[in-house]
Amino acid sequence: MNPSQSTPTETAVSQERSGKMSSQLSPRAKREMLLSPGDKKVSVLVTISTTVERTRFTQSVQQIGGAVVTWSDTTNLVTLTIPARQLEALAGMDGVVYVEAGGHYRD
Repeated sequence: MNPSQSTPTETAVSQERSGKMSSQLSPRAKREMLLSPGDKKVSVLVTISTTVERTRFTQSVQQIGGAVVTWSDTTNLVTLTIPARQLEALAGMDGVVYVEAGGHYRD
C-alpha cells in the first residue's frame, strides 16, 4: 500500500479525530458504515437516554429506512435494523447515547 493511502479503518479513525464522524458510533459501527454497500441493512444495538419517547423515536428510525426490533425500558437498549449508510443519521438522533453495529442481538 502506498504510504499516502489509508485503510477504511484508518480513514474512520482520522474522520473521528477531525470531528467528521459521530462519537456515538462504535468502531465497529464506523467500519460497517464505511465498508458496507449503502443499501445493506445492519443489525444495531442502540443505548438511548431515559427521556426518549418510543413513538417519536420509532418514527424517526422508520424515516431513515430502519425498523425497531426490540425495546427494553429496563436497560434503555433498542435493537433495530437500518441501512448501513444511515448509521451516522441514527447516531445524531436526539437521545441516542451509543450505537453498536454488526452483531447478532437477541430479541
